[in-house]
Amino acid sequence: SIDIYSVWFVDLCKRLGGIIPSKDISYSQDFKESLNLLGWPVSPEEVIVTSRVLMILLFFVFLILTLLMVVFNLPFIYGLIGVLVVPFLTAHLFTEYPKSQARMKILQALGESPKTLAYMVILLKQNPNLEEAVRFSAEFSEGMIAKDFKNALWMVWSGKATNVKSVLPSIAEKWGKYSVDFKRAMYSIISALSENNETRRNMTLDRALKTALDGILYKTKNFVNSLYVPTMILFSFGTVVPLMAISLLPVIGVFGIDIVNAWSVGTFLFITGLLIYAYSNRILLKRPATFSPIEIPNLEGFPKEDELLISKTKFPTSILLTAVFILLGFPGFLFLFWDMHIIYLTINPEFANYLSLFLVWAVGIVITIYAYGKSHFKHDILAKMKKLESEVIEVMYSLANRMMEGRPPEEGLYFISTTFPNTELGRRMGIAYESIKRRNATLEDALFNPSFGALKDVYSKTVKSLFKLFVASAGKGYKTAAQMVMVIATNFDELMKVERELKNMLAKSMAMLKMTVLFIAPVTSGVVIALYDVLSKNLTLSHQQMKAIGAFGNLFGGMFMGKPPSLSVGMLTLLVGIYLILITAVLTRYIVVIEDGPSKTGVLEAIYKIVPVSLIIFTLSIILTISMIGGL
Repeated sequence: SIDIYSVWFVDLCKRLGGIIPSKDISYSQDFKESLNLLGWPVSPEEVIVTSRVLMILLFFVFLILTLLMVVFNLPFIYGLIGVLVVPFLTAHLFTEYPKSQARMKILQALGESPKTLAYMVILLKQNPNLEEAVRFSAEFSEGMIAKDFKNALWMVWSGKATNVKSVLPSIAEKWGKYSVDFKRAMYSIISALSENNETRRNMTLDRALKTALDGILYKTKNFVNSLYVPTMILFSFGTVVPLMAISLLPVIGVFGIDIVNAWSVGTFLFITGLLIYAYSNRILLKRPATFSPIEIPNLEGFPKEDELLISKTKFPTSILLTAVFILLGFPGFLFLFWDMHIIYLTINPEFANYLSLFLVWAVGIVITIYAYGKSHFKHDILAKMKKLESEVIEVMYSLANRMMEGRPPEEGLYFISTTFPNTELGRRMGIAYESIKRRNATLEDALFNPSFGALKDVYSKTVKSLFKLFVASAGKGYKTAAQMVMVIATNFDELMKVERELKNMLAKSMAMLKMTVLFIAPVTSGVVIALYDVLSKNLTLSHQQMKAIGAFGNLFGGMFMGKPPSLSVGMLTLLVGIYLILITAVLTRYIVVIEDGPSKTGVLEAIYKIVPVSLIIFTLSIILTISMIGGL
C-alpha cells in the first residue's frame, strides 16, 4: 500500500517531472532500485527533475526575500543563508525520500523474515513438502517477502516454474543484497531438502534459523555500539547548542551588533530543524532489520484518511484542526498584530509578550489531536495483541504436555482456560472449549470461525499461525501432535527471547535521548526565553540610563552598550516554542523507529503522549526561571 504522503510525492513528480528535459540526467543504481522496490508509478528522472524545479523555485523565493530585506534595511545575511542552504537541502531531502521509504519497506520485510523462516523450518521438520511450507509462510507472514513467496507459488501453479525449489534461490538473492544472513538461511533450507537422513535434515534446518537470528543479534549489537556519537550530535546540535546560542545573542548587542531579529532566529532554527531531521533520517536508514511491530488493519468503525476519531466521534481532519488552531491561538494572533504595530493593546507589555504562548500551544495541540485521532483507537487492540503474544508460548508448552499424556486437544483447551483464567489467552481458550462442547464445533471452527471463533478478532499473525499449526498437527495423533507443538513452542520461544534481547539493547541506547525529549529540551527552551527576557530588559534599561546622562552617555552607550535587541521576547517565545514542538516530534520518531522499527501507529501514539508534556514543562520552565532570575 502507499500512504497519502507518498501519493502527494508521486503526484508532484508527475506534474513537475516534465518541465526540464531529462535526457542527460544521471542517477545511482541504488536510487533506481529503491523506486523499483516501492513500485511507485514514477521514474527516477521525474523525481530528480522535480527536486531541481523545487530547488530553483525556493532559490528565487529566498532571493526575493533577501532583496526585500536590503530594500527595507533589514539584515540580509539571513536571507542569503536561506538562498545558499534551503533550496539545496530541500532538493536533497526530496530525492532521499524514496530511499528512506524503500529502506523502511526493507526493514519491515526483513523484520518478518525470522518468523517466515521459523514457519518453514517447523513445517519441513514434520513433512519435507517445500510447497506446503512456502504456502503456510506466505499466508501467515506479512510484507514483501511474503508477497514474493505468493508469487513463487503462482509461478508454479501457472506453469512458469517447474517447482517452488527452483524459484526460491531468486528470492534469496533478491533479499540477500540487504541481509546476507537471510540469504544463507534460505540456501540452508533448500539444501536441507536434499538430506535423506531426517536427523541431519533437522540439524540443517535448525542451523538455518540460528543463522538468521545470530545475524540479527550481531548487526543490532554493532548498530547499538555505533549510536553513541549520533545520539550525542542529536542531543547537542538539536537542543542545547542552538538554544543556548540564541540566549546569548543579546550579549553581542553590547558590541553594537544587532543580529537578533525574527528573520535571523527563524532562519537559524528552520535550517537547524531541517538538518536534524535529515541527520536522524540518515541514521534510521542504517538501522538493521529486527522484528516487525504488530500493525492493526483498517477495521470497521476506524476513521477514513481525511477523518479523525475523537471520543468515538469522527471529525473532518482539516475543519477540526483549523477550528482548534484559531480558537486556541486567538490571543496569540493578537500578540502578532500588536508586535507588528498593527493594533494597540492596553495591557501590560510584558503580559502581551507572553500571549504568544497561546500560538505555541495551538500548534502543539493541533499536532497532538492529529496524532491522537489517527492512532489512539488502536491502542487497546495493540495492547491485547502484545499480551496474547507474551502468553502464547507458555500456552503451547501446556498444550504439548497435555497431549503427551495422551489427552485430546479439546481437553488441553479446557486445562488452559482453568489454569490461566485471568489471562487473555486463557479466556479465549475457554470460549473455544465452550464452542466445542455446546455447538459441537470442530477444533478449527472453535478457534477460527469468523462468527464465533475464539481467535476471530486476533490480528497477531504470530498467535494465529501458531494455533493454525496446532490445529494442523491435532489430526495426526496425540503423540505426533504433541511433538510438533513442542517443536513450535521451542522455536518460537527462541525467537521471542532474541526479540526481547534486541528491544532491551535498543531501549538502553535511547535512554539519554528520551530524557532530552521529555525534560532537557523543554527546560532548556524555557530557560532560554527567560534569560533572553532578563538580558533584553537589562540592556534596554542600561541604554536608557546612558541616554539620561546626556551627550556623553549617548556616545558611551553607542560605543559600549550597543542597542537593545529588536526581537521581542514574545516573538522569540513563539519561534523557540514551535521549534521545540518540531524537534520533539523528530526525535520522538527517531526513538520509536530505533526501538520498535518503522511503525506509523507507534510514532503517532508516542507523539500525542509526549508533545503536551513537553509544552507543560516548557511553560513552567519559563514561569519559574523568570520568577527566580527576575526576583534576583
